[in-house]
Order: sequence, then C-alpha cells, then structure tokens
Amino acid sequence: MQIKCSLLLFGIFTTITNVFATNFTECDGVPKPLGLRVIGCEQPPCKFIRNKTTIFEVDFEAHRDIIELKPQVKAKAMGIETDYPISRTDACLDIINGECPLDKGEEVTYRLQMPILSTFPKVSFQVEFSLISPDENVVCLKINGEVTDE
Repeated sequence: MQIKCSLLLFGIFTTITNVFATNFTECDGVPKPLGLRVIGCEQPPCKFIRNKTTIFEVDFEAHRDIIELKPQVKAKAMGIETDYPISRTDACLDIINGECPLDKGEEVTYRLQMPILSTFPKVSFQVEFSLISPDENVVCLKINGEVTDE
C-alpha cells in the first residue's frame, strides 16, 4: 500500500512540475537545467512586460561541490549581445530550496527576478542564462522572448 501511495504522489508531483515548465534551448557543452519555469510563460517566446518583474525558476543539479555561485544573463537582439544587469550577484542568496555550499548531486532551485524597465525597447530577443562558479559554468539555458507593454 505504501508503495502505491508513493508512486501516486510521485506521479502527481511530476505532472504538476511539467504543467508549469517552460521550454528552453540547451547551451553547447554546458550542463542543462533539470527544469525551467518562467512565471506566466509555458511556450516561448515569453513576454517580458515593461514595468513588471519577470521571474525565472531554474532547477539544476550540482555536478560537483559548489561554494560560490554567480548568475549571468546575456540578451541578444538585432545582432547585438549585452549583459543584463543583475542586482544580486551572489546566486546562493536566491536558492529557494537549499543553501550554499551545494553538495555534488544536490538538486536545487534558483530564483531570478528580472525587472523589465519602461525604457527597454519593444524588441524580440534571446536570453542566455547561466549560473557560474569560479571554476566552471554550472548550468546554462537559452530562451526566446519579447519586450511588450502587456
């Protein structure tokens, strides 16, 4: 009976996680995340609404012990790539189901809040999101989006 209940709960959790998952593209040669949720977007291109905050939740596995972790976001539009300014550069502060240091094999979720300023131009773009430790790129993904007014 316990096994049946455990399998049922696992199935429900997996279904809920997949319902809210957002599709993404992998980066070459870098570990991919276990999952991504851009709140309000299941299928790219995701809308990044001016004067609002876009929230990314990235599930990943630590492939080795990690002490420090830094987020990096690059936006590419009209052939130009630029760094997106991130106010909190210590990604360990934004892990929502664990804390640093991370142990090898540990699965955690990082949450990034990206304010979309009213001055951002209304354009289509690609976001490349990475979490970086001093020695390596821990996880990387790409997602297409567009800045809109609603």
